[in-house]
Amino acid sequence: MWEFIQSLISKPRKIAIDAGAGQGFYTLLLADKFETVLAIEPNPLEAEALSKNLSKYHVENTAVLKQPLSSSVEKVRFSWLQHHESRSSFAKTFQADVAKFWHKSNQIRSTYLETTTLDIILEEMNWLEDIAFIKIDIEGAELQALEGMKRTIEINRPVIVCELAYIATRPFNYYPIDIIKRLASLGYKGFTFNPDSQYARLASLSEATPGPFRTEGIFLPDD
Repeated sequence: MWEFIQSLISKPRKIAIDAGAGQGFYTLLLADKFETVLAIEPNPLEAEALSKNLSKYHVENTAVLKQPLSSSVEKVRFSWLQHHESRSSFAKTFQADVAKFWHKSNQIRSTYLETTTLDIILEEMNWLEDIAFIKIDIEGAELQALEGMKRTIEINRPVIVCELAYIATRPFNYYPIDIIKRLASLGYKGFTFNPDSQYARLASLSEATPGPFRTEGIFLPDD
């Protein structure tokens, strides 16, 4: 799928954003294709592993930010499972599937972090232009993050790949369809990858898609 997504990016590949970088799977792919990558990962365990992987593979064109993305700047309680690093969030309640990973040796850990917006980050770094690609997979906070990157999207019109998962959005009190509608209001059409089709590799994500579902959305600007 990654090779196909690359073919959709027509802008010069200067800067890519990996929001919810985890241990760096997408970050390493992006670093090989773009001049600069901004990897955003607030989970301290994942961020540490990310930094180690960047060092291991001698990646020098990637900056790492350890703040949660949202629609505004505020102090939040950020929680994660000690031995299941990908389950982390600043939602008031954890995802419904976290209970199956919890046991006495796998405690929920938390700390207080300050959220920020992508618009603020990029303005401070003088990177507001030349954004060609944004990947967002931040455990349910995708809608808030999109609100905080409206200017970035309007200026750059990047290709956006965004996780659409009700099990993650539910603690934030919205449905994945709200992400599709928000990006449609910004002039984007949503698709999902169709690996079974030889010709139509993208299947349309309609705004009429019903409530709970899970997929990876590929959003392309109308213009």
